[in-house]
Amino acid sequence: MPCNEGDERGRIRPFDFWQNWARTRHYTVPEIVEPTSLKELVNAVVKVERSGGTLKAMGSGWSYTDAAVSSEVTTLINTDSLNRILNGTSAEDESSIIPYALIESEFIPADKLIHVEAGIKIHDLNCRLHERNTKLAMPTLGGSNGQSLAGVLSTATHGGDVNLPPIQDAVKAIHLVGPGGLEWWIERSGDRSITNPARMEELREADKLCHDLSLEYDDELFAAVLVSMGRMGVIYSLVIEAESAFMLCETTEQTNWSVMESRIRTEIFDNDSDYERSDFLEVVINPYENEAGDHDCVVTERWRTDMDTEPDNPDGADIFELFCNLEELRPLLLNLSGLLPGLIATAASAAIGSVGWIPIFGGLLVPGAVTAATATLVALQTVVFRALASPRGDLGSMLMEVMNLAVQVGQKQLVRDMTNIMMRELRPVGQTRTDWSYKISTGQKDCPEPREPSPACMRVVDGIEYAFNATRGHEEFFNFIDDVFRLTDEFFKTDKPAGFGMSLRFTRGSEALLAMQQYSRNCHAEFMFMRGLANNPEFIRRLHRLADRHGGIPHWGLLHQLNQAQVARLYGEKHTRWRRQLMRLLSPTVSEGTARTRTFSTSFSIDRDLEPLPGCIIPRPLINFFRRILVALSRADGMRDLDHGRRG
Repeated sequence: MPCNEGDERGRIRPFDFWQNWARTRHYTVPEIVEPTSLKELVNAVVKVERSGGTLKAMGSGWSYTDAAVSSEVTTLINTDSLNRILNGTSAEDESSIIPYALIESEFIPADKLIHVEAGIKIHDLNCRLHERNTKLAMPTLGGSNGQSLAGVLSTATHGGDVNLPPIQDAVKAIHLVGPGGLEWWIERSGDRSITNPARMEELREADKLCHDLSLEYDDELFAAVLVSMGRMGVIYSLVIEAESAFMLCETTEQTNWSVMESRIRTEIFDNDSDYERSDFLEVVINPYENEAGDHDCVVTERWRTDMDTEPDNPDGADIFELFCNLEELRPLLLNLSGLLPGLIATAASAAIGSVGWIPIFGGLLVPGAVTAATATLVALQTVVFRALASPRGDLGSMLMEVMNLAVQVGQKQLVRDMTNIMMRELRPVGQTRTDWSYKISTGQKDCPEPREPSPACMRVVDGIEYAFNATRGHEEFFNFIDDVFRLTDEFFKTDKPAGFGMSLRFTRGSEALLAMQQYSRNCHAEFMFMRGLANNPEFIRRLHRLADRHGGIPHWGLLHQLNQAQVARLYGEKHTRWRRQLMRLLSPTVSEGTARTRTFSTSFSIDRDLEPLPGCIIPRPLINFFRRILVALSRADGMRDLDHGRRG
């Protein structure tokens, strides 16, 4: 029985509207609850369990998929207020788990273990770590800082540190509120655990830990919960291993795919040891051919540098901010606006002799026979003028309208030109930056400057990503890239240009059972599509099929079409092991008939078979029923034996 159970659940907003950061998912949720403590979180879970509802936790809503919220959810847990650092002041401080319960060992970095509530945002965590007496930093980070810590871990988000595992592998302990509102403290086993069980029991006896909390030192359970998309419950807090703060120097250079393909093959795929050229590698690739028949690339590399280096960090570009920056796009729009009068005149002259002239934009008369073509040109001219005078927040959607109309009137090169700008602005060539690691990695500003909400113009990019085996002898990734180039060319030649950018990053593998980083070294191919372009949906469908054919593992939090069969094939026996651990979390409550197996289950988890193995969970009443039958049969057999003995 949950020992934190009570009535308080925090702030409650009934029938509230929710949408994700990218504005691709939106629902009206019966209630959104914002707990401010562990007790309120437990209460929220218990109440939903007893009412037969469906519960999911939400951080910043950065997932493009329904991993966080779907139509079945009756209660959404907003974890924004669960953002405290929980470390105590010393090993004698009995009010804290860290450092009080830590094992006394020279291998346990007590000063770098941070116990933190899992709703904290990455930008806040970065600041809190940097502002400690001994400055700390996360060993690796992704390219954004707006997500919650739990959200980053639960979907296996990663950076591009070639020799490091992804972010979730920095976790040392997990405090989970699972089915039934029961609490679990989960660590790795043996010499990889960090807490002393005797000390943990002392905290339990002192009412600092729940009396019914399950204390588990189990590698398999830990690896299952680490990346679980919220299906196993709500992560309340985590112990992460940070490291001493460090600075990064970042450089960019322009090259081509022929050069980079050779480098990647020899220095990463065919190299079993660490990558030595740099600590971080990202390759942005233009999917459209250049004049030489190759593909332009911008290569970004980062190195750790001396602490006494003077920060020199000019404002970095962001792919999302491109669609808010009219100055970068103005030359493209001005060039198009200069072409339009001639295109309109050409369309009109081509129909000279047709009957019926009509007036259009600017007083020009054109024949009625070309009304449809000229109407499209005029609409395009109008939208271009609006975009040039556009306020920042409306620019992104108008640009998509411009490109769709341009393709209709034979100006498909506009989409290719926009792709060139995307690539150039994402990583400006020749720029060198030096600063603290979290600033270089995520583009974060100085602390404690609050993070500003992203304007609407930044939310017009759709993200897709696949991880490939990047070890010796594996060709699937290179074949996939060749197929992407061919697909891009096919669409362009058939007047259906797709607008997207693509980049590559590399990581070591993760021990999490369902992390996309399944190999000792992984190549991540990420695609950023300009949302709203007419031909992108068809291109994306074809792209998914290509990735599936070549063994690409999709990112859980970005757009994907994973089904049950694909999950089983991509993750193999790890998928089965994960489901077995889910059953383990469900068993204590379901076997007693006090909880439901579906509390954290949604269409997202069902469609991907992120559910317990069938037949593994037998409710306690059913167990008792069969026990009574067996006892009765046993007694009957005994009576028959006794009767037989008497007759004998």
